[in-house]
Amino acid sequence: MNNFYRKKLLIFGIFLCTLILSLNIFSISVSADGDSDYDHALATTPKGLNWDNNNFVIAKFPPKPANAPATSPTGKKYSYDNNASIVQSTNPATKGTSVISLTNGTYQVGAVWSNFEKDNYFDLSHEQVASMWIYFGNTGGEAPGDGMAFVLQNDKRKENAIALSANGIPVNGQSLGVWGADWDKTNSDPANVAKTAIQNSWAMEFDTYKNQLTGANEISGEGVSFDANNAGSFPQHIATGFPALSKTYIKNSKYYNGAPVYYYTMHHDNFISIENLVDSKWHHVTIKWSPDVTTNNTLLPSGGTMTYKYDDKNPDGSIPNPTDIKETSFHLDTANFGLQSDSKLYWGFTGSTGKYYENNLMIFESIPSFVDAEATSRIRDNTQNRDIINNDSQVFPNDDISYFYNLDYKGWTKTWNDIHAKMNVPKNVHFTSGTVTYPTTGNTYQIPSDKFLNDPTSIEDILPEQLSQDSRTAIIELKGHTETIATEKLNVPIAHASFEGDNLITDTDTIPFFIQARKLTLKSDFPDIKKIGQHEDVDIPAELEYHDGTPLVNSNMIVYPSVNNKNLPSFRLSDANPASGFTLHLSNDQLPSKINIVKFYVMDNLGNKTNVITKQINVGGTVQFGTVSPQLSFKTVNLTSPNEIIPRMNNWQVEVIDNREKGSSWTVQASASKLTNPITHQNFDGALIYRDHTGKISYLNNNLTIAENSKDNDETQSKDITENWNSQDGILLISNSQNKAGNYSGEINWSLVDSLVNK
Repeated sequence: MNNFYRKKLLIFGIFLCTLILSLNIFSISVSADGDSDYDHALATTPKGLNWDNNNFVIAKFPPKPANAPATSPTGKKYSYDNNASIVQSTNPATKGTSVISLTNGTYQVGAVWSNFEKDNYFDLSHEQVASMWIYFGNTGGEAPGDGMAFVLQNDKRKENAIALSANGIPVNGQSLGVWGADWDKTNSDPANVAKTAIQNSWAMEFDTYKNQLTGANEISGEGVSFDANNAGSFPQHIATGFPALSKTYIKNSKYYNGAPVYYYTMHHDNFISIENLVDSKWHHVTIKWSPDVTTNNTLLPSGGTMTYKYDDKNPDGSIPNPTDIKETSFHLDTANFGLQSDSKLYWGFTGSTGKYYENNLMIFESIPSFVDAEATSRIRDNTQNRDIINNDSQVFPNDDISYFYNLDYKGWTKTWNDIHAKMNVPKNVHFTSGTVTYPTTGNTYQIPSDKFLNDPTSIEDILPEQLSQDSRTAIIELKGHTETIATEKLNVPIAHASFEGDNLITDTDTIPFFIQARKLTLKSDFPDIKKIGQHEDVDIPAELEYHDGTPLVNSNMIVYPSVNNKNLPSFRLSDANPASGFTLHLSNDQLPSKINIVKFYVMDNLGNKTNVITKQINVGGTVQFGTVSPQLSFKTVNLTSPNEIIPRMNNWQVEVIDNREKGSSWTVQASASKLTNPITHQNFDGALIYRDHTGKISYLNNNLTIAENSKDNDETQSKDITENWNSQDGILLISNSQNKAGNYSGEINWSLVDSLVNK
């Protein structure tokens, strides 16, 4: 009999030198015109990405024109500076979260754009997802204004784009820094408005102030009418459009003092009326782009589907009631971006205020071109060997259960590192162990056992490997069981899980289900694994209990046993073999294998079914691996020389447990793969060797016997084959020549043979 285990041979490193770079990340503190709401916003920030200012660019507005006025003829203030800044969260629970502040006072304009030089862009040829938190402040009873906009653009000004009036003034108020300037009441051509907007752009606005003045005496040339044609039940809204298209602006005119005055309303696409954006709370937004299928190998699709969701996640990460989520999807024509041979756009946020103001802030959870990954979950009832479905009601108490979380990396330019997984434990489920598996690398890691002590409310762990183009999937499995006793039907609610890495934060929720009430419970204190002799019978003691105190009637109980998934004859309990303490007798001929899996349950005359009890009966005993170190490592060295022996690092353990009779024997063999640098794919010039106590060296190219043993008694024996290895013998690493700096990894394959090898 052979048992095989494939285990990761951990990395060792060769380092030429270490270079430490110091990066200064600046943070600008701003005063919110004495508004404590700004401090409140930073103190309550949800978790977001932490990045240095090089990932985004604060737009540089054109210099103030010579003799430019400070105010309009009617007193409207002009701001020539970009008010945007990058600050940091002050919430202790979300330390390191970067925040963009666009506006925090009256008559301001702000714009922040992605940095192309740092591979931060919006690529129309690929599916792209941007998720973020946005905040519009609380004005304490004052009217808010004016909002901000998510913008995609191909403006020739690139990262310095902003809506500019005809005389070079950044456009504040209803423009939100992206729409055109309706600042000339003598203008009768909508094209003149369109050309002052950010060119070759598309915007999704979050408008917090309804600009609806249309009276002849109210048309002042200050841009106060864009929202006059909105039919929404609330003054605040989300809408989209192309700022640089003339058709976006609808011309209107009235006569005042015998002369025409012109004003413009705006055509709003995909309009959603919102009762109150400005509520001193953070709101989650997800924007997803799915390009149309391209033909003839063209890079730029002719269009695609844009989907946005508002309030699709609560600050604690949970999913709101679906009726509270605002969502819409629509087709977007990419021709309006004026792209020729490229598919990449600048993306970012603009915002502005007028005579009213608010704190316009945002936090990013994902950056479209950096990392796109999806988290999904499923639940499996291992006792019933099936997946649990939404609101399943056929799960039973004490069923063995697994929660699976799949992380699937889709792209794009960066790896997803340092992933902090936090998986909430739902009520009426108890987790006892867990693993993280990477199908591409073949590595499986145990989640530390102390994470499961004392019934924690969440399981948290830093995932041991990154996800990238070369390794796209991680599977987390949490193993446990449902509530042991359920005298009434129990609810297992939705459980939230978050995965926070350096370039992406994403979430998933598990489905809810129910645990059936179980009135009758079966118990047994028989060992889970029992060794018996070759010709022995076995008796398994057990007892029944009604949780509501119903008296046990022996003749009402029927026992249903099986061995190795083959049903044995059922039998009824009796006064001689009572329900309060009965015996399942198995004769030797009912145990045909060396390892026998025995299962049994009981059903009463009313159809109440107990839990299933599972025991393992080993006839003649077994030999098997016990604890085998999942990660093995060698010491880090500075360069390597030919024929240099590199010793092991840390304690290795390869345990064999033998509970067979006296005289039984076993052999452990080992073989090893090549060592490879996973980044450069360069092979290590050398090999794993085994050196015995006499100094003889053998290579682990094929299965090599490295330990053997014969039992001298009938007691269970546990032996660690590495316990007598010292720094000069056992498995070691030999270098054939100088190797390049880097980390190298491979596998050792351990084989256990339940007899001595013929020499």
